[in-house]
Amino acid sequence: MKSNTLYIDLHYLPCLAYFTTVLAYEEIALAMYEPYQKQSYSNRCYIRSAQQVDRLTVPVLGGKKKKPYAAIEIDQKQRWAQTHWRSICTNYGKAPYFAYMAPYFEPILFAQHTYLHELSLALFTLLPRPVTNQENHHPRNRSAIHRCGRRTCHPSHPSQKGKRVKR
Repeated sequence: MKSNTLYIDLHYLPCLAYFTTVLAYEEIALAMYEPYQKQSYSNRCYIRSAQQVDRLTVPVLGGKKKKPYAAIEIDQKQRWAQTHWRSICTNYGKAPYFAYMAPYFEPILFAQHTYLHELSLALFTLLPRPVTNQENHHPRNRSAIHRCGRRTCHPSHPSQKGKRVKR
């Protein structure tokens, strides 16, 4: 019997296409030991506002070095969480179910996460899907992986062309 496991990057507040891909698999293995890539959705997301699309970015330390994703630290000197939460409340505060979902998201955003993967994993686990142990899926041990979807939702992927916001 073939494994139904997806090997995928962990994103900060992923887009709908990411969840569509993830929900098609029984298990998800997260790419925690791959090198961190700038210009990806690992530390940024886009939200729709009244007149434009806004980019929310989590500031990181040492993103230019070839560190593994699991070693990327959040720059806590910046007030990014307050800015992100204010933008989310302003743009989605009147949306259906916002009052129901907000109490789940707010404490995660304001928790003092040291590493980017801690924040993204806390947000990702709001989705009720099994996540396999990240340590078992080191890049050298991918025999159980059914499909690699690491570049499925990436700003440079063909399906994302034309969706990027130019500033």
